[in-house]
Amino acid sequence: MNLKLLQWNIWESKALDQITSFIKELDPDVLCLQELRGVGSPNPQIDLKEQIESTSGMASYCEIAQTRNNQGAVTSQGNGIFSKYPIIKKTCVFLQESRTNPIDASDEGRTYLEAAINANGNQVTIATTHLSYTNRFVTTKKKKAEINNLLNIVKEKNANYILAGDFNLRPYSWSIKQISRYLKHCGPDLRENTWTVIPFNYQGFIETELKWRLDYVFASKNIIVSSARIIKTSLSDHLPILVEFSI
Repeated sequence: MNLKLLQWNIWESKALDQITSFIKELDPDVLCLQELRGVGSPNPQIDLKEQIESTSGMASYCEIAQTRNNQGAVTSQGNGIFSKYPIIKKTCVFLQESRTNPIDASDEGRTYLEAAINANGNQVTIATTHLSYTNRFVTTKKKKAEINNLLNIVKEKNANYILAGDFNLRPYSWSIKQISRYLKHCGPDLRENTWTVIPFNYQGFIETELKWRLDYVFASKNIIVSSARIIKTSLSDHLPILVEFSI
């Protein structure tokens, strides 16, 4: 059977109606989202999780990675897996412990989510993560500990497994090479970039061009990749990746 997966960091979810329409148009079987926000700023009356469920009919598994309380205004952010197929098992692991009020992006809680789905009798494990940001995406000692936590999970995944996410890692970094020891990269070519569509300015690092590859889809070696492409859109600072598998 064929399985179509969409991987996307949706940034701050400011254009929710457009995002849900975009997802509906691409019509993935499985959707992995990062920076998924619940009710709160910048959309205090909208829950994107519920909106995706209602417009697509997908089941979902979402977990908060970190929260912030700014003078009483509480916001949350995390990851989500959405599926047209039944979700039969759910797992959440903190790769970096949750912080109520993190100092900066490198100090935020980071989760690994895993959802086993029953796709027409085929059990497939879908996983997603959003690894922490470091300045210019270097692998710090703290980030390496986070990656090692991820490696301890993926090294046990031998079959029927797909991992998608915003890794905040450069394509030829030590970390990506380590992940590739256990899983195959599903494409597209690592020279194709996914970030940034929207100008970025944080802690002295400024980027205004689409010059970085930060988002990836990996799978166990038994899964066949039929196609993979990066989708052009201005709805987020990250471009989504659409991969079709033969399971």
